[in-house]
Amino acid sequence: MFPFRGARRRLVTAAAGAAVIAVIAAVVSVTSGAAAPAKHYRMTLIVGVTNNPFYSSMSRGAKAEGAKLGVSVTVQGATTWSPSAQTPILDAAIASHPNAIILVATDPKAMDLPLKQAKQAGIVTVTADGDVQTPANRIAFFVSSNYVGGVLAGKTLASQIHGKGEVFVLMAIPGVPDGTQRLNGFKAGLGSALKNGQIKLLPLQYSGEDQVKGSAIMEAVLRGHPNLAGVFAEDTINAQAVAVTLKNAHLGGKVKAVGFDASPLEVQAVKQGIFAAAIGQKPFDEGADAVKAAYQTLNGSHAYHGQTIHTGFVIITPKNVNSPMVQKYAYH
Repeated sequence: MFPFRGARRRLVTAAAGAAVIAVIAAVVSVTSGAAAPAKHYRMTLIVGVTNNPFYSSMSRGAKAEGAKLGVSVTVQGATTWSPSAQTPILDAAIASHPNAIILVATDPKAMDLPLKQAKQAGIVTVTADGDVQTPANRIAFFVSSNYVGGVLAGKTLASQIHGKGEVFVLMAIPGVPDGTQRLNGFKAGLGSALKNGQIKLLPLQYSGEDQVKGSAIMEAVLRGHPNLAGVFAEDTINAQAVAVTLKNAHLGGKVKAVGFDASPLEVQAVKQGIFAAAIGQKPFDEGADAVKAAYQTLNGSHAYHGQTIHTGFVIITPKNVNSPMVQKYAYH
């Protein structure tokens, strides 16, 4: 009586099946959209100076973290430590409009406005090792505490010379905040022996970041103070000058020396017993953590905003110089 009833039932069933398939397809489409790969970011790291093992280590850390996060990290920098040399490099980076710029500011005041312009251009800005004078112009600042590093150097040297004797400090450039903080920390680390006169600090001298000049200064100090007990070298260049001079004078281990930083020559000086210790910063971590902070900020996090984050130190001695920890943080 109803010859088309079976056909109608089949049509209805087919239509219902098609509807179900359409719903499943829609769900799959939405799910696929939620699982879309994250945006690929470009970041530019502008170091303080190229061909420097400290900044080579920072660059390695930044690129390693970038590879982990799927971020492209380009490293740029001037061949001299100079805000006038760094400014056009930063300007060019801003013009290329990466997602983030990580800057080692060569001068807090001079680099303040250029970094502000980067931020105003919509670029995430982070500083490492060297900061700008206005914290609002960057997300965060990653650095070792120069004062704390100086304290560690002072305590280490005081222990090595048994709290007495003449001590010489070879400095880099007058008025540079990093050096001043390290010197103040060093004096604090010498403790009561400095205050009561058991340790006597010789007049400060400055190499001007010239290793040849630093060696000449050190040679003159050794000639003028044959009973010199210890030396603190305030940064990489000065530490290398001290290491070479003590080695040439056959005074390694006799005049106790502590260097700041962990360049290849300094690490070798520790291995050879020329240095009692080297106070190594962690530029690898500074670079890696800066990239991570920029990445998280680009993805909406405010966790790092306004922070200064200290990355710590490793005290390198003859006992641990060959350990994996030192190998990671030795500059190269």
